[in-house]
Amino acid sequence: MIRTTLRIIAKNTLKKYRPEIIGVAGGVGKTLAKEAIFSVLKQHKKVRMMKDFDDAELAALLTILGGEKKSFLAIFSLIFFSIFRLILKSSSYPEVLILEYESGREKNLKKILSFARPNIAVLTAFGEVPSGTEFFSSPQAAMREKGKIVEYLSTSGFAILNYDDHEVLKMKERTKGKIITYGFKKGADILVSGFENREDEEGPKGISFKIGDRETFVPVRINGTVGKIQAYAAVAGTAVGLILGINLVKISQALSSFSPLKGRMRIIKGIKKTFILDDTYESSPLSLFTALETLKKLSAKRKIAVLGDMTEIGRYSVEAHEEAGRKAAKSANIVITAGARSKFIAEAAGKTGMSKKNIFSFEDSYQAGKKIQEILKEGDLILIKGGKDLKMEKAVEEIMMEPMKAKELILQR
Repeated sequence: MIRTTLRIIAKNTLKKYRPEIIGVAGGVGKTLAKEAIFSVLKQHKKVRMMKDFDDAELAALLTILGGEKKSFLAIFSLIFFSIFRLILKSSSYPEVLILEYESGREKNLKKILSFARPNIAVLTAFGEVPSGTEFFSSPQAAMREKGKIVEYLSTSGFAILNYDDHEVLKMKERTKGKIITYGFKKGADILVSGFENREDEEGPKGISFKIGDRETFVPVRINGTVGKIQAYAAVAGTAVGLILGINLVKISQALSSFSPLKGRMRIIKGIKKTFILDDTYESSPLSLFTALETLKKLSAKRKIAVLGDMTEIGRYSVEAHEEAGRKAAKSANIVITAGARSKFIAEAAGKTGMSKKNIFSFEDSYQAGKKIQEILKEGDLILIKGGKDLKMEKAVEEIMMEPMKAKELILQR
């Protein structure tokens, strides 16, 4: 009853205020893209962004109505004020709403689309086995559901598609909206070029690259993070900014102040003069393989990959973990795993040629963190990544230089 009431009020609120709705969907990189879009727009528009969530539909409703707390009293108060705002128009209502259209299960996406149809839809990346595949009949079924957002665009809407992801690009056949593509490959409408993970003799520092529309390019420099996934988020944000009339120079300035998010390839100083790549927010095959490729390209005396289970990929779990093990053996000097599924990573790393004395398997992230402490040496670079269930941030906390000041350890050089 309460949720039905929220849907009705939300639908009428959108009808009255007519904000631009930017919908972000995909298998990997949704939150980063959402944050990058917010960074590009916040100096030029009144913007409200959907926060992280457990319940995607409720989070979308609260974002539309301006609520944050999920208690009964808070929602009751929100309903009252939202009805009042429908009667007397508020000048402070956002011009733009940024919503994340999560589809962990079939038909979840349709619930949000029933009351909030986007004007601009951003599709990030799927990979061969998207997150959430466990709840669908196949990876293709998961992709179809996650891509459903583009079907709800009108002819005046925009579908912003990742040009480098073949399955995302196929979604252009499913929309009436205008198509804008982005990516690293030539042919994309909004292109990333000259990408570089910046590092010095001490360790990794950040990333730099150029973004342009094939004719005009601007430099972007983001500190405290590494990996191409950050650049993908930035170029998606650029596409949205251009659609809404913001020029490339202003977009570049906005992105340069974009702060790395906790758990998304964030660079943190570790004990014993080491560096940690904190990628603990979540793990899926595409995001894990991308993180390992980044680790491989960076310089360090030793590279350690600390990997927890990937979840929600169903019957593809063994195959995906084994492939991760093969890639880890080529990217790191030492592999430490946490969780039952990740034992397949360890086994595959050994079969790929990594010495068994450099492979360690544990039941949980706490034990893995203790092992890192034991073997850590000055100059090590440690990638820590895993699904939410494994709580791999505990391993990060074990070796952070100042565990009690985690938020202060983001490098802003």
